[in-house]
Amino acid sequence: MRVAHISDVHLGYRAYGRTNEFGMNQREADVLKVFRAALRAALQAEPDLIVITGDLFHAVRPPNSSLIAAYKFLTELQTQRRGAPLVIIAGNHETPRIAESGCILALLTHIPGVQVVYDQITQLELPMLDACLLCIPSRGVSELEQRILEPHPNYRWNLMLLHGLLEGITPFALERPIDRRKIVREEWDFIALGDWHMYT
Repeated sequence: MRVAHISDVHLGYRAYGRTNEFGMNQREADVLKVFRAALRAALQAEPDLIVITGDLFHAVRPPNSSLIAAYKFLTELQTQRRGAPLVIIAGNHETPRIAESGCILALLTHIPGVQVVYDQITQLELPMLDACLLCIPSRGVSELEQRILEPHPNYRWNLMLLHGLLEGITPFALERPIDRRKIVREEWDFIALGDWHMYT
């Protein structure tokens, strides 16, 4: 099975106060451009599955320009992929503090083939790929200590999608990092992480 993994796009991120010729913040435009390029590269690779492991958007309420562009780009992608599976989990940046507020990512479920997980740990079964995805969005990280994480025995492929910080990933100490031994285990065919991104 071929998987394209994208994470921490941060659509809607703005910085430096410079605008382009269309009046859009230049950094926001840069991020959109790179996201579109990543989607095109994923399409060319012809993956069976595309996963986005959190922080597709930089904020709970992203700018309309980035929201509209994301919807448009993903709709174009999924039309060309004929609705092949694309799974998105929520990151800390797009997760509201109050669960009842809903999540902006829910809007994307109207695009054919797109599934979104944003509230709790969820097991997504994809029988057409003989695959099962254990999805752990940012809000689900608090459930990890009480959960036993196991692959689904009835599927050939078992993937874990996680938006959270494992111990030893960051150069600074965290109050409650995720225990690596709970996540990094050989029984998973693929572990797709999101959250920490620092250019080095």
